[in-house]
Amino acid sequence: MKKNIKIKFMYLKIALLLLLLFLLSFLSKPGYGQIIERQLISTAGNLSNSANLQVSATSGEIVVSTESSGTIILTQGFQQPALEDFVGTINIDNLKLDISISPNPTISTINLIIKSPNHANLKMETLDLTGKRVFPMQTISFTGETKKTLDFSQLPSNTYLLLFKDKNGNAVKAFKIIKTR
Repeated sequence: MKKNIKIKFMYLKIALLLLLLFLLSFLSKPGYGQIIERQLISTAGNLSNSANLQVSATSGEIVVSTESSGTIILTQGFQQPALEDFVGTINIDNLKLDISISPNPTISTINLIIKSPNHANLKMETLDLTGKRVFPMQTISFTGETKKTLDFSQLPSNTYLLLFKDKNGNAVKAFKIIKTR
């Protein structure tokens, strides 16, 4: 009887020791999550420089358009700057914009209330996450307060970016809109 108790106690000690070793080995390793880096493997490409112009291109990219004027910016595909450069807000002191969006998430429409004590001339773009424009670009020119309604009812459930730009094409504010159902 004593021998059976000693054997059971020994197995319990071994099991606890193995559990402790497993926990220590699991906790001692750094956690590795999935990281997706922006990268492109291309078979051909070119980078050309002149006094005030730089053009780079690769073949095999999907086309995602970014146009601009003023200082001339044209980017397409994977060579675009990181998405973090476009998402968020840039404070431009002379605009002093206050934009509220509701409801978000939405099933059909969103209501925008845009306020500015100064005259504001904005361009509004709605993009899907691939950068494709889902509504035509709108120009909004106002002083004080303006209200707009956007109808998302015909769009599939997805996440969209509502991007506001100033008259020079610089991103002023960006919002993530979630369309459900």
